[in-house]
Amino acid sequence: MTEVKLDSSEVRDLQHQANMYALIKTVEHLERAFVNGRVSEKDYEEKCFGMIAQFRTLQGALKDKYPDLREFMRENRMDCTLAADRLLGSGLPATRLYASGQGASESDGRQRALQTFRVSGCFITLLDALKLGEKAVDGIQPLVVDLVSKINQISDLPPELEGVARVKGWVYTLNQMSASDDLSESQLRQVTHDVDLAYSAFENWLQSSQQ
Repeated sequence: MTEVKLDSSEVRDLQHQANMYALIKTVEHLERAFVNGRVSEKDYEEKCFGMIAQFRTLQGALKDKYPDLREFMRENRMDCTLAADRLLGSGLPATRLYASGQGASESDGRQRALQTFRVSGCFITLLDALKLGEKAVDGIQPLVVDLVSKINQISDLPPELEGVARVKGWVYTLNQMSASDDLSESQLRQVTHDVDLAYSAFENWLQSSQQ
């Protein structure tokens, strides 16, 4: 039997693939543990952020062979739908996308005021950037992520509030794009409209809740 010798780049590529396989499986286990209440929100978020960062590094190393890592998952018969959504979908821990409702008993009036102030600030910062013509993904994505994270700190904000779901949808859209990409004119117009709509709805909800 002839021994197959691999050069250093091939060995490195196989190591990256093995690490990616193990990472995806680990994220799937973490997501299931979180869904089943076997891990706290704090531990889940900390571990999830760490693994998302590792994923980004490995994704860059494998981009030539696997431009779309869903193909890698198909080739390796990986039934990891939760990990796929976390890593290839939102790119954020679930705790940053969905309000847990745990903050209500801990938040007094000042805390609530601070949270709403921060959300308003995030809306204004994002809208200013968009209306000034910012269209680079690496310029817009952090602002959208920050806004969504701050929104989810307000536990009693209605999940069906107009426009908010659309803004959260942009987390997924931007995560599918490269940092060096630019939004098209159509996309820029749409995201500006969605954020504007969500901001108006948020302001209306805030006023009505204070009456």
